[in-house]
Amino acid sequence: NFKKAFNQVGDNFAGNAGADGGTPKNEQTVAYMARNEILTRTEDLRAELEYLIKNEDDTADLYKYADSAATAMGRYLGLLPPAEIDQARLALR
Repeated sequence: NFKKAFNQVGDNFAGNAGADGGTPKNEQTVAYMARNEILTRTEDLRAELEYLIKNEDDTADLYKYADSAATAMGRYLGLLPPAEIDQARLALR
């Protein structure tokens, strides 16, 4: 499940920021917002793909959602510490 795995990696970066009453760091907040955008756009992409399989319609929205998800992912990965990215790569093997 993409959402579960992606949230697990993101939770490692965010840690418990704010859970103890403290304020999360700015980059943690930005990363959390980017993570939510990725999850939303990925869900939009999945729904559009299901629609296209059934209806064989115009693919413009499919490409729009894919581009949006890829842009958000690039922004998100740019915020993560390199050690977190390495850890995620190992988890995918």
